[in-house]
Amino acid sequence: MRFLSRDRFLRNNLIVFFGALVISGLSYLYYPVLARLLTFNDFGEAQTLVSILTQAGLIFGAINIVTVVLVSSDNEDKRNEQFLLELQKLSVYLVMAIGLIAIVASPLLQDFFNFQSVWPFLAMVLALIVNLPFIFWTSYLQGRQNFNGMNLLGILGAAGKLLFPTIFVLSGLGSFGAVFGLFIGQVVALVYISHKYKLPPLRSFFKTRLPDWKILQLELRYTVLVFIVTLMTALLYSGDILIVKHYASPELAGAYSGVASIARLVFFLTLPFATVLLPAIHSDWENRLATLKRSMTFVVALGGAACLVFWAFAKPIMGIMIGRRYENYAHLLPELSFAIFLISIANLLIYYLLAIRSLLSLLAAGAGVVLLIVLSVVDHSTLNVIVKNLLLSGILTLGILLITVSAWPRIRGFRILKSIKEME
Repeated sequence: MRFLSRDRFLRNNLIVFFGALVISGLSYLYYPVLARLLTFNDFGEAQTLVSILTQAGLIFGAINIVTVVLVSSDNEDKRNEQFLLELQKLSVYLVMAIGLIAIVASPLLQDFFNFQSVWPFLAMVLALIVNLPFIFWTSYLQGRQNFNGMNLLGILGAAGKLLFPTIFVLSGLGSFGAVFGLFIGQVVALVYISHKYKLPPLRSFFKTRLPDWKILQLELRYTVLVFIVTLMTALLYSGDILIVKHYASPELAGAYSGVASIARLVFFLTLPFATVLLPAIHSDWENRLATLKRSMTFVVALGGAACLVFWAFAKPIMGIMIGRRYENYAHLLPELSFAIFLISIANLLIYYLLAIRSLLSLLAAGAGVVLLIVLSVVDHSTLNVIVKNLLLSGILTLGILLITVSAWPRIRGFRILKSIKEME
């Protein structure tokens, strides 16, 4: 164990990985538990709402990455701190705008995704709002490399997001209860964690003073880049659920959501390595590349092993995890999990390029999403076709990223303008 005390990067990977196993396990149980309690139709609605919540919440995901990069790069730079405070204020207004738009557009969303009611969309807005302090506290702890605190917050949030949706669904609230429970679970976790760590008080997230645009301009371009890239990445690993919900029948969409919930285990099992990589990339190019290679080894080994298990035991895994009524769709799992595996590797490389402020991350992620949309519009006749569309999109994205990272010594001047650190 002595080597762990000397190798901080490996130690952090292990801390985050084992914490993420607990968090992912609790978070993932949301799907098999609700898949057994809800009808195909209601489960398809719940899965679609979670996907929409993921896309809408990407503003927080972008802020998470920017916060981690700035906090880890220079803990003493007061301008970094000022920028992050102004970014918090801006995010409050943005989430309020997104929530208002979602409420106004809920009848249209109900028709587009073939929902039975608008109420689940209103529950989604509440869950989105409470994500704001949750993400900021997680980002702060991650940037300070306080991974134990980050794990505790994540575990409490995941446990609450399993317990309360289950209670509400058992009470007969259907897809509304499945999403409203996510909101309650995060609130409970935030209240507890506020007494555990010295973190910004919740009231600081909801101040009404307008953000200072002069300060925001220092890193706003980089923040916009991160937001767009994380949006593209999320559309890659969850866009197929939205596509199926729009084009397929509610029953078929619900069945596909069950398969997708299992396949996405590959992504969430490997995500912790990207989480640790992000604050570690602030050294010279050779050390950065060595760190990336170590993270890539973890992702390929773990994600590849999961894919092999899903390929060999697809049908029993489906039956055990979400119920025997999903076994008729088990043939989709091997190819879908492999597509998610490729996107997981791509996600690691995207995190790397974002950490070094490369615009080429946008090219790779954008190309994959465009291909997925075009292929799905042209042909969405069967679930197998949609899975193949996702696989081709993952192959294109990963191919561009591998070429980009390999050629980086010749193109590393292609960056997103100047940062706060470079403006000194």
